[in-house]
Amino acid sequence: MWLPDESFPLFDMQTNEVCSLSREEQSFIREQLSLDAWIHSFTLEYAKWLNDENNKVHDIHSELHASMIRNIEKTNKLANSLIIYYWFDIDRTNVDDFHWQNCPISGKPLIDLGETYHSLNRLISPDFPITFPAE
Repeated sequence: MWLPDESFPLFDMQTNEVCSLSREEQSFIREQLSLDAWIHSFTLEYAKWLNDENNKVHDIHSELHASMIRNIEKTNKLANSLIIYYWFDIDRTNVDDFHWQNCPISGKPLIDLGETYHSLNRLISPDFPITFPAE
């Protein structure tokens, strides 16, 4: 999940708190995901959204998101003790009552991980390492 003041934006899906990882794990993830470059790109696209220039930050099919999903898939194959999911949501500026039901890429029904997971991270795609809010 991208947050403007967070330099390492990985959160535990159950608690929704910043992950507690060793320096080695953080370094591995940062390198594998090209995280610093992605954060820079996302920050630029977020600013464009704020200025009504475009809405790529909310388009799951944009290269911004597609590249990170590909990197996560590769990283998950190499990682030993963790699985990374990409958090995604629609632009809720004008749509408060939207509820995710299907993966926006595959169209397949999302899997509900249950109430032991934070509601912001409770739904996952059956085909891609993506998580969605349940409310």
